[in-house]
Amino acid sequence: MPIFDNDYPIMRGPREIEQFFARAGAFVTALPSHTNVTLIGRSDRVRSFDDRVEMAGSYAAAQEYLADLDRVAFGSEGERFHLVVMPNGWVALCCHFDRAIVRNAKVQPRLEIGIADYEPDEGANGAVLNAVAEILFGQQALTGEDPLGNQRSGSRRGNELPKCLPRADLKAALGKLDGKTVELERTSVVDATLQWFAARMPGLGEGPRVVRRAATRRPSALAPVDLANHVVNLRMGALSSGGAIRTSASDVKRIVGKAVGAGMPIAIYAHGGLTGERAAVEQARITTPWWLANGVYPIFVVWESDLASTLVDLIGAAVGVGAWGARDTLSELRDSAVERLVHATATDIWGTMKAAARLASAAGDAHGLTLLAKMFGDARADTRQPLHLVGHSAGAILHLHFLQRLEAEGIKTASVQLLAPAATTQLLRTTLAALAASPKLRIYTMTDTAERDDTVRDVYGKSLLYLVSRGFERSFGEPLCGLHKDLADDPDLLDLLEAPFDDLREALVLSPTQPGTSRRLSSHATTHGDFDNDPATMSSVVQMICDPSNDPGDDLEPFPAAARRLSDRAGATDRMPEELSTLLAAVREASAPPPPSARATVPAQARGAAIRLLSIGIDDYAGSIRLHGCVNDSNEWVAAITKERPSVQVIQKVAADALRRADIETYLTDFIASARPQDKLIWHYSGHGAPVFDTSGDEGEREQDQAILGNDTDRATAILRDDRIGDILSALDPDASLLVLLDSCFSGTATKLSPLASFGSSRVRSVGPVTIAGPRRNRAKRHLVSPGGRSVGYENANHVLVSACDFFGTAHENGPEPLGVFTRAALSVIARGTQLSNAQFCAEVTRLTRGQDQICTLSCRSSAESESFLLLS
Repeated sequence: MPIFDNDYPIMRGPREIEQFFARAGAFVTALPSHTNVTLIGRSDRVRSFDDRVEMAGSYAAAQEYLADLDRVAFGSEGERFHLVVMPNGWVALCCHFDRAIVRNAKVQPRLEIGIADYEPDEGANGAVLNAVAEILFGQQALTGEDPLGNQRSGSRRGNELPKCLPRADLKAALGKLDGKTVELERTSVVDATLQWFAARMPGLGEGPRVVRRAATRRPSALAPVDLANHVVNLRMGALSSGGAIRTSASDVKRIVGKAVGAGMPIAIYAHGGLTGERAAVEQARITTPWWLANGVYPIFVVWESDLASTLVDLIGAAVGVGAWGARDTLSELRDSAVERLVHATATDIWGTMKAAARLASAAGDAHGLTLLAKMFGDARADTRQPLHLVGHSAGAILHLHFLQRLEAEGIKTASVQLLAPAATTQLLRTTLAALAASPKLRIYTMTDTAERDDTVRDVYGKSLLYLVSRGFERSFGEPLCGLHKDLADDPDLLDLLEAPFDDLREALVLSPTQPGTSRRLSSHATTHGDFDNDPATMSSVVQMICDPSNDPGDDLEPFPAAARRLSDRAGATDRMPEELSTLLAAVREASAPPPPSARATVPAQARGAAIRLLSIGIDDYAGSIRLHGCVNDSNEWVAAITKERPSVQVIQKVAADALRRADIETYLTDFIASARPQDKLIWHYSGHGAPVFDTSGDEGEREQDQAILGNDTDRATAILRDDRIGDILSALDPDASLLVLLDSCFSGTATKLSPLASFGSSRVRSVGPVTIAGPRRNRAKRHLVSPGGRSVGYENANHVLVSACDFFGTAHENGPEPLGVFTRAALSVIARGTQLSNAQFCAEVTRLTRGQDQICTLSCRSSAESESFLLLS
């Protein structure tokens, strides 16, 4: 189910209606107790709902029907209904309940319900009757008033019901729901519906609003909170559409609105260490009330800081675990072996995690913290609300990049507090140099004695920061700003930290602090993982935000004891990308670590450039659109590429149960994020393609996006648009190269970056046009690509696309052992082994497919035309 943008959320049956109303109370100021139910009659200008269902399926039919009603029935009068009930009992959410409907220049404080595609002389529809009853039941739960208390059939005054919904029948349907307890369930549909609903609260935009019935009572200090207002979930730097909590752009807007509206200092917290996603969300759940009770609005950034966690466990299995006592020669030898094994297997994993931290604040709204910064810049334009950053362990890496992004957006940061930071001293120095004025930056870390007395899950006999410095980082002994010994060796950096305070004791807190230390500068952490749940440390953190000059008073809410019991191992592999799973599998197969030497040595150098292949082939589409040669295509591409290059790292996806649109997007995002400088990436896709109505306005008079399709049951949710593909590919490391091979219909320019400049007996791999409801816009004219030519508008592209056809062409598959026509021809050219440029390769494939009603198309920057085709270089 998508996170709704232009489309209206659809609640598909009683369960989803119940769940929505059960959770909607947090996003409604005061729901009207009066209701008006109106019939939306059929129009000659709007095809019937049943006709649309037959042509496009229920979900697409509902969205198309609503889009036509927007244009035809609703006209220019704006929003006319809060909810629209479809003939099949599905309910569309069209407007926030706090936004009163304006009719005849008057604000109507009523819940407006429309009954779609209905004629006055028709009898009662059971599905519609039950849906309306569910709505009234939910309304009653939120208002505490009988929804039928003064409703009269056909009445022109007060609450109104159409004759096709007799009061007696509705009352009977409500009676069946009386006393029913709704058990809360988290589903992606209801989550997405609530996100859409919350983002449209009148407080975040314009429009008439229902008057409050009574002042809203503020919850008690440690009352439960809605985490959707406090958690931003990221995956490889972008907003995450999966995981424990999903985050969309509208969620970020709502979170910023809530934070600014609270009028408190805002703290953005980034977890780290070996914290998994579920543990991070649980930490947010437990500590959010504590932050609020102390007058700080927290926003938690959940991201992939846990990618090294499982690898540590696996290494523990290889070298054995045990209790650590006094330091001796044997324990040092064992640590040295662990460091070398980690370096041999984990530098890529650590590098991927650091890339995720960097990408979160990269240029462009597709990157989660960049979008957060821009929205804060807009929302705080007229306020002086201070913004504070707090990061633990690897969270410091995330925040140092974010600090530079905030500077670029013109947003001043009041303070930065880093708890046992795993960032390099070089990153800290680079960040401070990029700022016009350094904020007050405090580091909490342990003494070197405490670092050496710490352990990493009984696998390694020193702290995690020692293992990061000597194992995960590419250079052995890389200086970290969380290691006291490294800070002490860098007096110039200490001077930079001291400058905003004029006292180094304010900038550097060494734990465990001595008895008698001021409470505002205290920390009792004795392990790396202690800092974010040590009461003394967290009290110091919140005191620096609220009143940095004084010790915490007795009114400071104590840090919750439950936070100290959180397991740092929960959710260790929740979101492990494919290429990292492959690396971990290699570690599993290692029977023993390298033999220990008598002394620690500098590990081997990092790996060289790699060639990586992601191949996706989908045959298993529902019903009549099933294909037969796409899995064969994938197998043939993998075989041909690995034959001459046995070292190619292959990720192949052909399993029917894991090829929905969201799956493809995840595979591609993780694949692109895996690239390192000089790597060569190849992405192949064989499957359905489709033209889709353009909603972004970047397609000119053609008004058509290109898309590839997952095998989702609902075709309307299966599309992966070229705009989104372009966003994903834009994250490629600038020093890596990418070749894209698309064997699907309408695939020319299907990876384009948005926005662009102007363009220049077999089975068809197309489902035909997919109609997605949305507003049409006026568009400027644009030149189209010439058949067989190169698509212009790719001058800034970071990849080469070779596609089976142009953007309005079709791709075919044929043969007794079906293969794509493009795939068969392309592999034939590759098998010759003759070195060709990209343009020559495309021309030769076009020659071989002549008469097959498709033209191979090359889309790349002009200078890449003469470059060697990657698979023939």
